[in-house]
Amino acid sequence: MPLQTGAHLGPYEIVAPLGAGGMGEVYRARDGRLGRDVAVKVLPAAFSADPERLHRFEDLTDVQSTLQKLMTREEPLAKVLPRQPGTKESRYAHLLCGEKPEWEAPAPVVEARAESSEDSERLARLEAEVAEMRREIADLKQELAGFRKQFE
Repeated sequence: MPLQTGAHLGPYEIVAPLGAGGMGEVYRARDGRLGRDVAVKVLPAAFSADPERLHRFEDLTDVQSTLQKLMTREEPLAKVLPRQPGTKESRYAHLLCGEKPEWEAPAPVVEARAESSEDSERLARLEAEVAEMRREIADLKQELAGFRKQFE
């Protein structure tokens, strides 16, 4: 789908189409950050969906090493996203079209909950139940040991 003149792609405003072919479409665009014209190439969606065109990595350390190189360039091409609550993996984002505000992590929601008397009462009931069950188990073990002695 061709981009329209005036459309925005990250910090770039599309000025005019320059050409199109099998490898994608090229547009003249205005870089709002640098205040100059640049060429923007838009690849066909089939390129990202074709696993043969994706780079293969040996293992996780190879991926992390490559991402580290992209992040430490003079003009970084990737960044680490803040870890979301409950996730183990690091997340990364490309910076090819500039920063996006939604990439920033939302502030963690901390709910302070005071222990209510209802909770305290429930906890006391549960502890009493557990103690009673332990006594019953001990009694059953004694009875079972008595039955075993009868058949020896």
